[in-house]
Amino acid sequence: MNKCACGCGRDVARTYAKGHARRKPLDQRLFAKVEKSDGCWNWTGATLVGGYGVIGVPGNRTSQVHRVSYELANGPIPDGLHIDHLCRNRRCVNPDHLEAVTQAENNRRAMRVRVKNTTHCKRGHEFTPENTFTQSRGGRQCRECHNLANRAARRGMTVETFARLLEGGPDELRF
Repeated sequence: MNKCACGCGRDVARTYAKGHARRKPLDQRLFAKVEKSDGCWNWTGATLVGGYGVIGVPGNRTSQVHRVSYELANGPIPDGLHIDHLCRNRRCVNPDHLEAVTQAENNRRAMRVRVKNTTHCKRGHEFTPENTFTQSRGGRQCRECHNLANRAARRGMTVETFARLLEGGPDELRF
């Protein structure tokens, strides 16, 4: 056995340049990789494919940094709840921007943002007050596509086939 290089006097199996191998506390490691601003506190460390930050936690496993930040500030996440970014920024770890909600509520909030940020329908028609109506389930549809779908249904065709026909598609689709 060797003595620890930090001067603590402990016997260690391996010597390290800076002393025994002991990790810094989780909160120090987390906030060492955060850029704080007036609003969001952005994680600058490793991220998952979806953009969420990850950090090693005790027990040789990793956890998403927004969950760790929430737990450090508020305690354990209640069973069955997910952490929602109120700011919609996946890299943000500001506890004021994080809220524990059900998965259904998290999905509803994400859908509202998606709908709000969508300016055109999938066929390229602009969502304007004149060309848009709200569906009974809260979604919205462009009037042109709605009318196209009704016309296709009356003819027993799919919307895609009918749209190709209107655009002057192949001769075999003509009446």
